[in-house]
Amino acid sequence: MAKTRLRFTKGSLESLPVPKNKVEYYYDSEVRGLRFAVHPTGKRTFGLLRKFRREVVTYPLGEFPHVSIFQARQQASQKIAQMARGENPRDDLRVAKNPTLDKFFEERYLKEHTRGNAPLTERQRHDLRLTFNRYLAPWRNRQLST
Repeated sequence: MAKTRLRFTKGSLESLPVPKNKVEYYYDSEVRGLRFAVHPTGKRTFGLLRKFRREVVTYPLGEFPHVSIFQARQQASQKIAQMARGENPRDDLRVAKNPTLDKFFEERYLKEHTRGNAPLTERQRHDLRLTFNRYLAPWRNRQLST
């Protein structure tokens, strides 16, 4: 299937037809790698598609019209420059998704941890924090990995 290249303008992107079954991709004629996806649901998004270290890297840039064409081109250029420096832009997304042990403990463990069906009392929360600080303090700032 051939790539459909076009000059991204607000009018040209709004007039693209909504596909019935699968996502249709259109590529910008000005910034190499910048693509525009039209989903069957009508959602329209910008993304970056480039090869980096022999792998195809995709990076989401935002939803149209919340992200303008100018902003998408600017973000794509920044990510391409980042790749040229040898940095993978996907690493930014990975770090955001992997919380630290401390953040996981405070935001998730204490909220979901229960005894039977009863929520934890303040005293129980305090005791769990003391135990966490005693045994897990050295790993407090480490990223969790799945």
